[in-house]
Amino acid sequence: MTIPELDDGFFLNEPTPEILGGNQRPSKRISMERFAAIRRRQELNSIFLQRACGQAELIPMVFKPEDLSILLQMARERDPNGNAAIRKHAVQALAQFRDLDTLELLWEIATSPLEHESIRGQALTSLNRITPGIAPLLLQTQLDNSSALIRLATVNALAGNEDAFTLQLLTKLMKREKDRGVRERAYLVAQSIGKHLGVRIPKLKLPKRPKTPRAPQSER
Repeated sequence: MTIPELDDGFFLNEPTPEILGGNQRPSKRISMERFAAIRRRQELNSIFLQRACGQAELIPMVFKPEDLSILLQMARERDPNGNAAIRKHAVQALAQFRDLDTLELLWEIATSPLEHESIRGQALTSLNRITPGIAPLLLQTQLDNSSALIRLATVNALAGNEDAFTLQLLTKLMKREKDRGVRERAYLVAQSIGKHLGVRIPKLKLPKRPKTPRAPQSER
């Protein structure tokens, strides 16, 4: 067989391969009774999808010890064609498990530049929930991240703490932080921790907002 427009003298003389049983197959339904892990994965997908649709209050986030291996797998699946909301909720759910494999995976996700900021931020929050006494030592490295979104996510993760070390981290951050949103959030979290510890937090000084709208030079 040749294509006239592309005919360069080449002739395909290979026979059409035979497919055993024909090139059509009837569909088959498989009972899931014997596949408990697959059934549970489908249940978790449904739970996380409903939470992503604003129905979180309808489905309590309660997980079994045997769910850990499934949740770890879901958290590892960085599929560009997958549902990012499901993966984010899986990372959030890992905060209920305190074991080394979970900590290592959460830290890997939190520090990977290949991950989206929202997934990294959730991993930081889950880390802090698992080990609030140790996590600030790790999370402080992300307060100098080049991304303002990661720095903000780190501050939000630390918001669950009420210790002097976290307060010290946030106080230092406010002095060097250039992003207004990160500074304001750090100040609010520091105020909350300071109130718990009985420590007064000096009022944050921010540049005044312009009274008149600003426009780029090209539009003036």
